[in-house]
Amino acid sequence: MARCCRHPHLQLDSRHAVDLIIETVMAHPPGSVTLVPTGGLTNIAMAVRKEPRIAERVKEVVLMGGGYHVGNWSAVAEFNIKIDPEAAHIVFNEKWPLTMVGLDLTHQALATPAVCERIAALGTRPAAFVGELLAFFGRMYQQAQGFSAPPVHDPCAVAYVIDPSVMTVRKAPVDIELTGTLTLGMTVTDFRAPPPPDCHTQVAVKLDQDKFWDLVVDALKRIGEVE
Repeated sequence: MARCCRHPHLQLDSRHAVDLIIETVMAHPPGSVTLVPTGGLTNIAMAVRKEPRIAERVKEVVLMGGGYHVGNWSAVAEFNIKIDPEAAHIVFNEKWPLTMVGLDLTHQALATPAVCERIAALGTRPAAFVGELLAFFGRMYQQAQGFSAPPVHDPCAVAYVIDPSVMTVRKAPVDIELTGTLTLGMTVTDFRAPPPPDCHTQVAVKLDQDKFWDLVVDALKRIGEVE
C-alpha cells in the first residue's frame, strides 16, 4: 500500500469495535449516522444487543451482502452473511431502515476493459494500484466462476450512500435462513406480494452502470489530485 497511497496519519482507535459503534451513534444526533458494513455483521449485531437504543438513532444500514437469487459461498448464500448468519438475522430484523446491496446488484458492476482503460488513463498511483487489483480479480473470477470481467462489490454500497439514484431498489421483506442443511445463511427475499406497511428492508435490483463508474473514477481522480 505504501507505493500507492499516502502514509497513514490517523492512529488506531483502542476501543472495541462494538463500543466504537455504540459511542459514535449515541454521540451524534438521531438520524445522522449511516452504517455501511461490507463484511460480516457480528459487531453491529453485538452493538445493537448491547445498546438497543442505537436502532432508533441510526439513519439507515446499507450493507454489501446477501442476494435474492444466487450465492457465492454456497448455491444460495453469500459470504458476508454465511460467516455469521445469526448476526445477520439480528441486523435484518431490527427496525432500522436497511438496504441490501447483494450479489444480484454487484454482479452488474463489472470492471470491463473499457472501465479499466478509464482508470488507467488517470495516471495516478492509486489508479495504477486499483488497475492491478482489478487485473488480479479478473483472472480469479474468470477461473473460478467464468466471469468475463470482475465484479466489484463493496463500492456499490458506498455509492448508494453517496447517490441513491445510482441504483434502483425494491422494498421487500428479507430474512435469514438459520437452520437449513443446504440453505444456511440464505437471504430469503419475498417478492410475492406488495410489502407490508411496516416493511423496513429493501434490496437493490438494478445498477446505473455509467453513473456508478463515473463515481468510482471521480473518486480515484480526487485521491490522485491530493497525492
